[in-house]
Amino acid sequence: MLRLFTKSTRANPALLTTLSSRRVLTSQLHTGNNQSRTSVTTQQPITATSTTTTATITKELRYLNSLPAKTLFSYFCIGLTTSSKPVLNAVIALFPYIPFPILNFFIGDIYIGGSTPAEVIKKTETLEKRGISNVLLSLTIENSDGTKVGIDSDYIVNETVDSLHTILKVQMMSKLQQAADVNDVAPSYIVLKPSALIENPANVLIHHDKPQYAAAFAQLSQNCEKVCQEVAKLNDEFKQLFPLREEAAFVTCIDAENYQMQQGVYKLQRDLSAKFNALTRPVEVMGTVQMYLCDSIPQIQKDDAIAKQQGFKLGYKLVRGAYIHSEPDRSVIFATKEQTDLNYDTGVNQIVSKLAAKETNIDHLLIASHNKPSTLNLLSQISPANKNKLIVGQLLGMADTLAYEVTQDLKFNKLVKYVPWGPPLETKDYLLRRLQENGDAVRGDNGLRLVGDVLKVCWGKITGKAN
Repeated sequence: MLRLFTKSTRANPALLTTLSSRRVLTSQLHTGNNQSRTSVTTQQPITATSTTTTATITKELRYLNSLPAKTLFSYFCIGLTTSSKPVLNAVIALFPYIPFPILNFFIGDIYIGGSTPAEVIKKTETLEKRGISNVLLSLTIENSDGTKVGIDSDYIVNETVDSLHTILKVQMMSKLQQAADVNDVAPSYIVLKPSALIENPANVLIHHDKPQYAAAFAQLSQNCEKVCQEVAKLNDEFKQLFPLREEAAFVTCIDAENYQMQQGVYKLQRDLSAKFNALTRPVEVMGTVQMYLCDSIPQIQKDDAIAKQQGFKLGYKLVRGAYIHSEPDRSVIFATKEQTDLNYDTGVNQIVSKLAAKETNIDHLLIASHNKPSTLNLLSQISPANKNKLIVGQLLGMADTLAYEVTQDLKFNKLVKYVPWGPPLETKDYLLRRLQENGDAVRGDNGLRLVGDVLKVCWGKITGKAN
């Protein structure tokens, strides 16, 4: 395991006192079809205490203190919504009947980027002021269950390409022109949801290797390639403008689907990586792996072996998983959160250590996590050699106190936020999924405690007394 590098800790003493020196010794996992649980040996890990310290409270209040009144009001509403399981379940039940303008007024500002490019640009500018380096931009139209009729994949591809130019290119140009070091800015990511880019996505992805679905899978690949090709053109353009930049300015991220469809997604990720991630170029296509799946690390190793054999680079976004509540086959996911957490950190540690030893074709890693130990685990392994290849990502509106600590206190400049945007109906569906899929995490971070913190901050602003 790599240790926190000396140069960084001299420049940033907060890392010495905040980051743990936890070491995780992992046994080498075998690739193949075996979906057995990961075998891991650990030294005594540092676990988070359940007691809330004064320092932690102060950090949370400092973040809330930095927000305008409208955003504080939205956090107050979220705190009430997630104050207890019955309240949350009641809100979820009523959700389909609440008009979108009302939802958007109360909580939309926290979780979504907007419905138009102008609204999204305004949101990204707000994030930049908070120290957020960049965004993963996602047009929130998907069809994982195949029940939506009339989804126009050409429209989605065209809107996605347009957003590259009207949103990401504009923002990235400004960031790089103002940066003291062009390598201090994380890439701009454009997210593609495979289920939104082909009709009958479930069957196409599940049966991607069957002759009757070959043409449809090829069409899905072509739709993705249109975006990837535009990303490659932009990267060539920005390389001419900013020749000192080492990593790609723009990266296409292929998002995950449910487990049944995931083998098709892995195939899609590999094919796109083989076409656009040449060994002579920075990573421009990044796949997603859900680490709550028992076969996640073997899958990474399998893909890495293929990349070595065929001669292309890989990039990964590692998430814990978005379908834990809807996955019908519980045998494919780890039985406990603790096992998932350990598997997540093990996957990160293996990739980072192999990257340092030049034993992998994985050349770009984004850890998408709201988990503080996992975030600090990655930060503890940053070195001059890998600092431009390791990124931290979070959903917009989630783990904002952690983001504030990482960017403001630890001065980490490669934290990005996943920013969904699009038609009101689709963003409403996204808001519902955030409550359904992340209800447990939201309650842990917010709830009545968030309500109390917002009231403290508001009282402090009224009375002129700092918290």
